[in-house]
Amino acid sequence: MPQNSSTEHVAGEHGLSRNETASSQCADTGRGDATRVTRTLVVGVSFVVCCIVYSQIARFDTAQAVDPQVTGSQEKPVPRLTDGSDSKPAFRTELIRGQVVWLASALKSEFGISTVPEVAENSLALLTNDRQLLPIIENLRGRAFRKDERLREKDMQILARRYDRQPLLQILRVYEIDDGQRYEVDYWCDICAIVMFETGPCACCQDHNRLRKRLAEDGDIE
Repeated sequence: MPQNSSTEHVAGEHGLSRNETASSQCADTGRGDATRVTRTLVVGVSFVVCCIVYSQIARFDTAQAVDPQVTGSQEKPVPRLTDGSDSKPAFRTELIRGQVVWLASALKSEFGISTVPEVAENSLALLTNDRQLLPIIENLRGRAFRKDERLREKDMQILARRYDRQPLLQILRVYEIDDGQRYEVDYWCDICAIVMFETGPCACCQDHNRLRKRLAEDGDIE
């Protein structure tokens, strides 16, 4: 009983009744819960927006790789000599089988041509099954072979464009041949369900993507 009297006296000194003190504590707790819920919602919405934006970027990159008319680049085109016509260089799309190798190494092994040591891993090339050596343009598809050694010196089929007046390959799609079947190769984020073209962290969630191989629709190789 004396203890209760003391509590009542303290509450009275602050101008608060027991009920008012309890109500104040409940209000503080409610505000804390609301703040935590708000923060959780903000984080969740931000993650979803990030995934949607990156998915659209990945889709645009794919379209740009398959169709060079799809552009959004702010880079100025390199001036080129023309004969007065506005026609673009002709190209043909080919499916070429071979292994992706370092150009310097293949020059030495195939043609006996030596290079200086500092260019040993400067450039990549496709060494075809009929021993042609075709340098590779390092777009996202091409750079994948630099960043991931698992793709080099494998039996591959490369869907690529070959332009008139220049020898480099523009890679569009990558297939690996394994046990007589063809598998399309890319990279995948299991969290965001986003396809990518080279190994590394997902641009959305930053978790590391994984190498993905899917049996192509016409996967049998004769």
